[in-house]
Amino acid sequence: MAFGSGHATVEEMAQMLKVTPTQLAQLRYKGGGPPFLRLGRQIRYPLDKFDAWEKDSILVRTDTRLIQAER
Repeated sequence: MAFGSGHATVEEMAQMLKVTPTQLAQLRYKGGGPPFLRLGRQIRYPLDKFDAWEKDSILVRTDTRLIQAER
């Protein structure tokens, strides 16, 4: 994984989320997935934005989101 660059490729992000690159493309299209950059025809996922997205996606129940006091 290209952690030194601070960005993950589609394949790397799919591996991290344990989904296929096709499922990740659907998340980009429909929304709800991790934030991404489009650099020409290339897609990159900023790892610092991924960490924040992951923390904001934590659920305590299916109908509510966890509100963290500290961020």
